[in-house]
Amino acid sequence: MRLVHTRRIGVYGDIDAAVKYTSNGQNNDFGVMAVFEDDGHFNDKESNKFATARAQHRFEDSQVGYLVTYADKATQGRESQVHSIDYRTDVSDTLQIRAQINGSFVDSDKHKDQVDGYGAWLNFVHKFSDNWQQRLNFTVYDEEFQVNDLGFLSRSDLQRVWYNNERYFTDFDESSSLKQRRVEGYFMRDHNSDGDHLRTEIGITGTEEYKDSAFWFWRFDYTSSGLDDRTTRGNGDFNLGSGREFFTEYNFGSQNKFRHHVAFGLQSYDREGDGGRFHYHPSYYFTDKYRVSWSLWAVQQKQSLYWIDNQLARYDYKQLENSLDFDATIDDKQEVRVRFQWVSVTGKNGNQFAINEHGDLYDANTQVSDFSRSTTRLQIRYRYEIAPLSNIYLVYSRGGQSIDDLDQSNFSLFKEGWDNRTGDNFVAKIRYRF
Repeated sequence: MRLVHTRRIGVYGDIDAAVKYTSNGQNNDFGVMAVFEDDGHFNDKESNKFATARAQHRFEDSQVGYLVTYADKATQGRESQVHSIDYRTDVSDTLQIRAQINGSFVDSDKHKDQVDGYGAWLNFVHKFSDNWQQRLNFTVYDEEFQVNDLGFLSRSDLQRVWYNNERYFTDFDESSSLKQRRVEGYFMRDHNSDGDHLRTEIGITGTEEYKDSAFWFWRFDYTSSGLDDRTTRGNGDFNLGSGREFFTEYNFGSQNKFRHHVAFGLQSYDREGDGGRFHYHPSYYFTDKYRVSWSLWAVQQKQSLYWIDNQLARYDYKQLENSLDFDATIDDKQEVRVRFQWVSVTGKNGNQFAINEHGDLYDANTQVSDFSRSTTRLQIRYRYEIAPLSNIYLVYSRGGQSIDDLDQSNFSLFKEGWDNRTGDNFVAKIRYRF
């Protein structure tokens, strides 16, 4: 959960004005932020307004804080507040306790009365030693808990127990190439407010860092069967089977001009389907100040389950995600950043599924239309520093998107996403620190 997620701002209208003030003291900290959008692109209602304030006080071995967020989303006929109190205390050198209590209060044109929701979590951190610790977390969010007007929460209506045990190993011989090894095991069990079991997840992860700056990461996950109460958007819950996943990534180090890392994963899930993903990210440093890099993600899944056009269907799903970056630090005051992104997804061989009286999925033997999407983004940004923490920004952005039932491959969809322009903007911004 993130109570302040700034990407919520500027979605339905450009930002007209924003102000932020912070004050940090020996025992007390305070901050406030307010943002005002323009009248919006979608209707003639008043502009959206956002505000948040945070205060915290530190004791000798404890800390208490208060956060409030306010969102007046006139473009959606919605006004919300979130209040949060958090507490942290170091019980001893080896035990720390953290807790947070939250309340959300929403007035909306869709409801006659104000909708109130509550959420809380409690976290214990226990250290066996400097290199070994365990954590236990309890989380409860009720069905009406809503923070997504200015924050981010993947789902409310959740009761979660989470435990992990993490240990670092650093005592290696001088002749060993290893610098540090980390191993972590974890357990997570989720229910909704009605007591339905959503899933239980067990996993183990590890990281090895080498003296030449290379590192290796790996992860094994097992997810139990459970109830899916979200995919159909309130049109029926259904049972899901168990699944498992393996993922690994290796970084070849950061000491040469040419640097790269590669990742690979295999999965078998009832909802996501059977498949794998591949990632490759090379970068070339002409100098410390000039760099070009390319990132590729390729995903392929068979019999992946989606809710499209008010129906459940399984598709053979493919996704390609490309990102090309150029970064240049011209001098101590000037820099240029160029980024181009392209994402394409396709779903083919679709077949409709339905839910029986026992909550199990069955094949309805009805074919459904294929789908495809292609999205492109280009941004060129120039920054000039006029004084410390004071800058002039010049930004050009261009976007394109195509959503269709085109029977094309992922590679051939690039032209569709580039030609159908959805945005073309030039922005000049001055940031000045008094």
